[in-house]
Amino acid sequence: MPDPAAAEVVFDGLAADFFSVWFRFHPDLACEAGVTSVGPPLPPQSDDELAALAGWLESLVVALEEIDFNALDQVRRIDLELMFAAARVEHRELHLRDWRRRDPVRFLPTGEVYRLTLAPPRDLRGTLLRLLEAMPQYLRLAAAQLIPAAPLIAPEMVQAGIAEAEKGRCYLRELASSPWLRKHCHGWGQLELIADEACSALAGFADVLRAEVAPRAAGVLGCGADHLRFLLRHRHFIDCDPAALAPLLDQALDETDGLLGDLCASLGIATAEASRWLDAVAVDGRTRIESYHVECERLHGMLRDKGIVTLPRVPLHVCERPDCPRPQRLAADYVASWGDECNGTLFLASRDWTPIPDAGAELGGGSAPDALARVRGRCLSRTWGGAHLIAFAGGEAARRLPRRLASGSSLSGGWDLYLRERLAAGDGFGASAAERLHGLLHRRDLIRLARLDLALHSGQLGASEVGARLEAQGMDRDRLIRLARAPGDAIAAVLGWRMIWETRRLLERRQGAGFSERGFHDSLVGQGPIPLPLVLRYGLGVDLWHEVRGAVLG
Repeated sequence: MPDPAAAEVVFDGLAADFFSVWFRFHPDLACEAGVTSVGPPLPPQSDDELAALAGWLESLVVALEEIDFNALDQVRRIDLELMFAAARVEHRELHLRDWRRRDPVRFLPTGEVYRLTLAPPRDLRGTLLRLLEAMPQYLRLAAAQLIPAAPLIAPEMVQAGIAEAEKGRCYLRELASSPWLRKHCHGWGQLELIADEACSALAGFADVLRAEVAPRAAGVLGCGADHLRFLLRHRHFIDCDPAALAPLLDQALDETDGLLGDLCASLGIATAEASRWLDAVAVDGRTRIESYHVECERLHGMLRDKGIVTLPRVPLHVCERPDCPRPQRLAADYVASWGDECNGTLFLASRDWTPIPDAGAELGGGSAPDALARVRGRCLSRTWGGAHLIAFAGGEAARRLPRRLASGSSLSGGWDLYLRERLAAGDGFGASAAERLHGLLHRRDLIRLARLDLALHSGQLGASEVGARLEAQGMDRDRLIRLARAPGDAIAAVLGWRMIWETRRLLERRQGAGFSERGFHDSLVGQGPIPLPLVLRYGLGVDLWHEVRGAVLG
């Protein structure tokens, strides 16, 4: 008989080894997971180090295959599947796509610096110093690797690298002289000096990209249909032929456009004027912070009182970001803390920063921070209805590292679309015309992104055509780079939304009067932010998952 205790000990040891190595190469992910002290401030990048990573991933996959899967408890079975998939994806990315040499943006650590301002470690000054001091040599080595790889790099990715380096340079200079840093770090004058050297290194990196990489850049931005299928299967656990997804996405877009047209007609406005109409519906007489507090509390009460989902008893804070600039164009950042006292914080952008066009909460942006529908939409996606709920609803099991680092867009994006639609159909938070309109615009944007995600990575459209369509649809052209860096994520979100509704329909037919909406929703969010197919398989049964997959994907 299998020895569960022995198998679990072996697996736990492999998991500890996995993340001790993983975080060395992905300190940005360590920051997102709330893990500090992971080793060097910047990831290894030499050929020898990346070859060692590839070899280690191969050994890990073999070791995971040798573990008796049936001897593990359900918590570890999910973790094993997530680790196995992550190792396979990274190994393929290293060998077939050589991702580090095709994406200059990956070498720019300003996002990691920004993250430290949202969740400062105990030794903030020392951490910042180590990170800034390492940047000049790190960027010199990065440039040396990118120059010979220029023909493989897409021109759009080179331009994105140049733009991000320039923005990062401005960001570091403003941060080094910000009141926030002076308040939180003693000896900030030394930090300002080191930051100036890091800024010079960023300027030099941008110059190398302009002079020696851009003239020879000739790579394709999309990953290709075969790799897209691999990522859908192993990152999102959705095994399907990408070529078969176009009709499904087109149908979803047609349905949404029809609903949007009907709603706009009932309001007496043109569909093209919907966003401007929403912007005119403002929060009355409240400060920005107060409006988010009020709407978060309203959402919390509605979800609780109507029995829609069991809310976690974990504090949620709402505050403005530290009084310093930021390199990422987001309207609201949610940060979860898994320390001795678990909590989550929604950081709002300062009013002082220039607003940008908005296409929904996690699409990034915020052109009208006081528009009521947008405030409510962000609260829904980033607090009790979305990020905070999914992070903490599952208790200790959902906080395990494999789940906090999983590619869960099929659940998080799918749940967001589903919950907006569910609330708009009933009385309460989403019943107003403005809220229904915002939800439909948000859904349309996500489906359009999914369609462009598919077109870019399956080769149906080139990068310039996708960029032009983004602009024509009123979305930021920078989103092209986000699509390129996360193949399949937008597709997975839309598929997740369709799968959640199909699962609900099947359960309602099977269970009749015994169907519990709260129970169904709890089963969806109770495993943490992991791919939806794993949630359905482990929470609702393999047979149901196969039926749902067949109904949605054919």
